[in-house]
Amino acid sequence: MRLDSNQVSDGGATALAKTLSTNATLTELHLAHNLVGVEGAAQLGSALEANASLQLLDLAHNAILDPGAASIARCGRRPLGADGGRAQSRLAAAG
Repeated sequence: MRLDSNQVSDGGATALAKTLSTNATLTELHLAHNLVGVEGAAQLGSALEANASLQLLDLAHNAILDPGAASIARCGRRPLGADGGRAQSRLAAAG
């Protein structure tokens, strides 16, 4: 799903996180160039703990800062290729 440059804020990211926690089909979520901050990133990170299908989360050019990036990093995903290459999880986050 491409939502780049749509003024998605923490509230929008929180709504997306609620959906992600139960969604089993979405594989990519592009949120680059939005208004996602630390809280939105924290919500997305929590949702990723329950979501096994998302392979790419693009948060480039948002204001997630170090605490938001840490929330994404704590989601419990294995690094790229850690499962023998079957599911290539790529999480792109830039503050």
